[in-house]
Amino acid sequence: MFFTDKIAKDVGNTIKDIIMGNQEKIFEIFSNYAEENIDFEVIISDKISNFSLDKLEEIITFLAKKELKHIEVIGAILGMLIGAVQYLITLIIK
Repeated sequence: MFFTDKIAKDVGNTIKDIIMGNQEKIFEIFSNYAEENIDFEVIISDKISNFSLDKLEEIITFLAKKELKHIEVIGAILGMLIGAVQYLITLIIK
């Protein structure tokens, strides 16, 4: 048999070594090709437009959860400060 398991393994290892040695260049070629030939804006727009309103709300809430938490904390601090100032003003006026 001409094509033995050892030859197949050696060829596979050689190809793997070539790919691993040129990983950055291969990635650059593929990313340039993708940028030039794939319209990501249309793909993403189509995917989002196919979501139901409930699913879209779920995604947005998931992504904004951290920012919403910061807004809640800042609102609480600001509310406390405004309340304290109002209290001090009522003490001064009386």
